[in-house]
Amino acid sequence: MFCPHCGTQTDQNVNFCFSCGYRFKENLNHSNPSDTIEPKKNGFVFKLFGWIFVLTSLVFIPILFGAGAFIMGYLLKKTGVHNDTHATIIMVMGVACGILGTLLGMAAAGV
Repeated sequence: MFCPHCGTQTDQNVNFCFSCGYRFKENLNHSNPSDTIEPKKNGFVFKLFGWIFVLTSLVFIPILFGAGAFIMGYLLKKTGVHNDTHATIIMVMGVACGILGTLLGMAAAGV
C-alpha cells in the first residue's frame, strides 16, 4: 500500500504513514468501541482530598485548605454519582474548619 499524501510504501496494518504522518481512514474504522476503557467516575479522589483538606485547614493555612476542601466538595457534587450529601458535608466542613482554623491561629498568635 502506498501513502496517498507522500507516496511512501507502507504496510497494510498501519494507521499512519511513517514518513509524513498521514492518517489512513480505512484502518481506523475497524476498531471495536468495546475495546476502549472508560475511567470510573465515582469521586473517590475528591472525597479523599476533600477530607484531607478539611483536617489540614485546622492547623495549616486555613483559608487555602478550607477553600480547597470546598472546591473538592463541589467537584464531588458534579460527578453526580449519589454523592450529593457527602459533597455538601465536605463543603460545609471546609468553610467551618477554615474559619475555625483561622480563629485558632489568631488565638495561638495572641491577636
